[in-house]
Amino acid sequence: MAFRKTMNNINVFNVFTSLDFGGVESRASIINKNNTSTTQQSFVAIGSGGKAAEAIINNNGNVTLLMEKSSIPSLKAIISLYKVFKKKILTLYILEVQRPIFMA
Repeated sequence: MAFRKTMNNINVFNVFTSLDFGGVESRASIINKNNTSTTQQSFVAIGSGGKAAEAIINNNGNVTLLMEKSSIPSLKAIISLYKVFKKKILTLYILEVQRPIFMA
């Protein structure tokens, strides 16, 4: 049996303080719009959303708004990020276990 390594289940988390407007946020919506790779892009805002979040959602992007204070350090923000990462990683693991990764 040969092990077949797949790259289509990699999830890239793009974490922002907010997804309203600005240069970085605009680039995030462009990344989502032009994403042709096999990786899944997830956009996480510690605070609130806005124009960039709406643009990403309108292009079928994955947006998570934590609605926490984005001050450093913010224990609530860290815990919220941990929960998002844990949920996504567990989901990806379950999907990988259900799909065969070995080829005869």
